[in-house]
Amino acid sequence: MDYSSISIKAALHVYSKIIMSASQFVAMLVVAHFMGPTPLGMIGYATGVIGIFSLVANLGFSTTHRKKIAEGKDLGECIGTYFTIRMVLMTIWVSLFLVWIFNVQYMGNLGFSKEQEYVLYLVALHKILMGHSGIIRHTFWSNLEAAKSVLPKLSSRVLVSFLKIIVAVSGMGVVMLAFTQVIGAILLMMVYIYMFRNYPFKFPSRNFVKDYVKFTIPLMLTIPFTVLASSSSSVMIGSFWGVEEVAFFTVPLTLTKAIALTSGTIGLILLPLISKKSESKDWKSVHILVHESERFIHIYMLPITMLVIIFSKEIVSLLLGPSFSSSANVLSILIFYSFIDLTTRPYSTQLISTGHVNL
Repeated sequence: MDYSSISIKAALHVYSKIIMSASQFVAMLVVAHFMGPTPLGMIGYATGVIGIFSLVANLGFSTTHRKKIAEGKDLGECIGTYFTIRMVLMTIWVSLFLVWIFNVQYMGNLGFSKEQEYVLYLVALHKILMGHSGIIRHTFWSNLEAAKSVLPKLSSRVLVSFLKIIVAVSGMGVVMLAFTQVIGAILLMMVYIYMFRNYPFKFPSRNFVKDYVKFTIPLMLTIPFTVLASSSSSVMIGSFWGVEEVAFFTVPLTLTKAIALTSGTIGLILLPLISKKSESKDWKSVHILVHESERFIHIYMLPITMLVIIFSKEIVSLLLGPSFSSSANVLSILIFYSFIDLTTRPYSTQLISTGHVNL
């Protein structure tokens, strides 16, 4: 096994995520300074609403897609199957969203402002585009083509952060702030389509669809609840306490992404590797992969987690100012949760990769 190559791919993913998180955080600071908490809260609330509706599209099929390709299944049929499933699920959640917003905005007593309505539409469009780009991105990762997956997304995120800074400094408003995300998603999709042009595509067979659905059913009991938990927080805060309070929650949430991105990277790298080794019954290599991942987590991430928890008030005061002091406790809780999730990721990935999804 070429561990040096694997390390390079993992490092590329981690460092790109760090750059993306850093650029996103800098943009958020500028937006907070020039536009205040309300725009951040409006976009955070809209992101939560769309996250709940798009729950239908996050049932775990991306994990299944990566595993099936790693097992050596027909690539064209895998792509066609995943694309078809995503299209069906996207149609369902978009239809539900449009019915809901029509009912709330024009038939009920809880209507949004026009600005908030436009932000909801833009965030929904961004989610649709990113969902389609995810088909390509997960296929790249299944073949461990890290550069193809990571670099276009990195460029897109940095561009979006730069555009947000321009919008904030120019005082263009929250609608234009949300529109910057759509611009980034469109450009990302164009680059991905160009890079994906020579990949095979076959219409799915009934057996392939059944295979995808059968493997994903156990994941449907866990992954949607994770998405729901992260999205519902912003919606509940915005509904009961207002959109400004959403900003006080989403800011420390952005700070915790350094650990969250490490968790995601471990899953992305381990799943195809363990799948291949489990197919050949090479359990010794599987054990080594999981053990080394656990060792990396404790050596590098535990000290960072403890420092953030101990000095959360000082970090928030230094980066955000005294007006965000109430975010310190939120930061401590979120960073602790992210670390716990990180420590369980190698084992949950091993269970999925070896086909023990029922556990």
